[in-house]
Amino acid sequence: MGDLHGAFLAMKQVLEKVNFNYSEDRLIQIGDVTDGWPDAVECVEELMKIKNLIAIRGNHDVWIMDWLEKGYPDDWWTEFGGNTTMDSYYRHQKKHDDRHLKFFKNQLNYFVDEKKRLFVHAGYNPEQLIVLQTPSSLYADRKYWRTMQRVEEGKEKRPRDVNGFSEVYIGHTQTIKDYDHELPVNIRHLWNVDQGCKSLGKLTLLNVETKEYVQSDPVFILYSGFAG
Repeated sequence: MGDLHGAFLAMKQVLEKVNFNYSEDRLIQIGDVTDGWPDAVECVEELMKIKNLIAIRGNHDVWIMDWLEKGYPDDWWTEFGGNTTMDSYYRHQKKHDDRHLKFFKNQLNYFVDEKKRLFVHAGYNPEQLIVLQTPSSLYADRKYWRTMQRVEEGKEKRPRDVNGFSEVYIGHTQTIKDYDHELPVNIRHLWNVDQGCKSLGKLTLLNVETKEYVQSDPVFILYSGFAG
């Protein structure tokens, strides 16, 4: 599942489309649960219902975790969706709910499954062992995504991966800003599942085995009455 950014209506829509089983199915959520649309609390609460959840840490998740832990926001956070997140937490009286802080603290910087598929929010350095890489580079650095775009354009060779990952799944960078469609973007072994849920795009839920996917309606239509 791509970046959520507080779009609970989109989340429920894609899960319903695949008849997702909260007790048996595994969901890997690629990060950035909050900051953007008004339902941050609902998104976290819904994710916590999923028994086999793999929650990947995004840069926005770090920011809300800091706020929940420190008790006050960084000024710049409000420019990146922090206001709507704080409004959601105050509205639902969840600011001091320890379950939410625990949820963000328990997120993973990356996950490698049984078939050597890597799931990471922003990207990684394929020429270095991932266990040696800093968390901030994994949830914030877009260099790998930009490199693979140049590979696709024939401007650069695909970098050697010392980790041996079979496939890589990322979010973080909205593909609708670079492509004239709202579909998941596949470059060689890389999949980007952030189709602009934070802004004018859709939320994507992709089956990594079959590569079939479903998408929500454009999120700005689902939240047509929201002036954020």
